[in-house]
Amino acid sequence: MIDLETIRLWVDELGYRVDVEDATTLRIRVREGFTELPPFFIQYTGSWVVLSMLEVLSEDAVLFEELPLRLLEANREMRLAKFAFGEGDKVLLCAELPTESLDRSELSDAVDRLIEYAATYRRALLGVLGVLGRPSITSG
Repeated sequence: MIDLETIRLWVDELGYRVDVEDATTLRIRVREGFTELPPFFIQYTGSWVVLSMLEVLSEDAVLFEELPLRLLEANREMRLAKFAFGEGDKVLLCAELPTESLDRSELSDAVDRLIEYAATYRRALLGVLGVLGRPSITSG
């Protein structure tokens, strides 16, 4: 049976810093080399494991008129994880995995994809903002 402690151990074995937020949620801090990314969360609901990276993009990106279209285009290219809008139109990246047959390799793939997609599309989308003369998240 998969439980939150098993998930915590699997993510810890992948080399990530894992903090227990509450009885159903883990906070994961990304590895060096991806320090521009925020921590993300893994929530265990019994039947599902939900990975969520909140506020993937800056406030400037949220104001970018074409952002919804760009995110839909990105979603079409991605496997497993998808962009969405959360509270206050903050951009988040999420993935859901059923726990019924979940194993370590499947969770590892989801964690790796979440981080890879966040880093890749963050650079791509913020690069578009830079071309348009808007400040990027990495500038001051």
